[in-house]
Amino acid sequence: SQAVAPATIHVANGSYSTDSALALNSAITIVGESREGVKVTAAGGLLAFSIANVDAVVRDLTILNCVSSTKNMGAGLAISAGLVENCVISNNASTGFDYAIGGVKMTGGTIRGCLLANNGSTRYGAYGGNINMAGGTLDGCTVRAGKTGNTASTGTGISMTSGTVTNCDITANSTAQSGGGGVYMTGGLVTHCRIHGNGNGRGYQGSAVRINGAGTLRICLIYGNTQSGNNAAVNITHGSAVMRFCTVYGNVASGATSAVAGLQMTSGSATDNIIYGNGNGNASWTAGGTTATGGTFSRNITDSQVARGTANYCADPRFADAANLDFHVLLGSPAIGNAAFSAAAPFDFDGTARSETAPTCGAYEFEASGGALRVAIVNLQNDFPEGGTPSATAMVAGDDQSDLTYAW
Repeated sequence: SQAVAPATIHVANGSYSTDSALALNSAITIVGESREGVKVTAAGGLLAFSIANVDAVVRDLTILNCVSSTKNMGAGLAISAGLVENCVISNNASTGFDYAIGGVKMTGGTIRGCLLANNGSTRYGAYGGNINMAGGTLDGCTVRAGKTGNTASTGTGISMTSGTVTNCDITANSTAQSGGGGVYMTGGLVTHCRIHGNGNGRGYQGSAVRINGAGTLRICLIYGNTQSGNNAAVNITHGSAVMRFCTVYGNVASGATSAVAGLQMTSGSATDNIIYGNGNGNASWTAGGTTATGGTFSRNITDSQVARGTANYCADPRFADAANLDFHVLLGSPAIGNAAFSAAAPFDFDGTARSETAPTCGAYEFEASGGALRVAIVNLQNDFPEGGTPSATAMVAGDDQSDLTYAW
């Protein structure tokens, strides 16, 4: 039936099937009784919803089991404007070849607080198992368990050329053949996200993230991603790519002894990051967690020497409790004060303001004020060349540092 805008349509719990896409081209709001209770699918190889009005809203329902063979169109949802909020978009599949998109095609609008899970394609040329983004904002969503085909596919969780992904949990997506298990970027911004547990037995580039264009990865936690091959959790291969203020920890590349588990970059820029504790699990592993053969690599804390850039330190960042995923750094961390302030990233992962004079590397800013007075000795390097002169610095934090003096 036709609704006259502006209008709000309330949908009772139940299962519904549409034989044509529900097109929201005007200020229509559709609200389900409950997110899991209202289930919408589409028959005949069509997507369930097409949203193209800035005042259109879909909220509190599930879009599932849609199947589409249409090229460059999400099987469950296409959105170019408007808002989708607190929905589940799951188990939708593209059966087409070349530019198959499993769950969502997004060119504008906002998707907020939604679960995107188990969407994908097993065919040739899948671009975004759960979502393909060419614009818009994905905010506060969980992107989980996407699937793509074995050939010429990118971004099992998210494949993006533009737009913003913020405050999202991106997890358990398998690795696409052309890279980017969690996210494949040729543009856009990914910020304040947890990207973890992605990857599988395939040895493709970037089990967590591949940046192969002018994309920016900023203030993200990237941990626990796995590859059976030689490629890292983060792979940067484009001169305009940027990775900044990220923490990369506990990722595994279990291929040859030359496998690189943390960051592998040939161009672009990686600055003000912590890339530490990434490994191989092979007793004869020799490569380390980071390689940078091109681009700008500066002001990073790593666990392997990188013969590139300036102000990089191979040293323990002193995480608060990495085993329990607390990647704040403790007093005495070489990450403290080693970064450079960026007006584009004035706050850390928690929303704490960055120091404008001496910010901290990684996703979290160290807060020197507050709490008991404390002191630590900072060693900015684990290893020194033969004949070199080791150096150390004292660091203090806590309340009431006025008139404080110390000696050693």
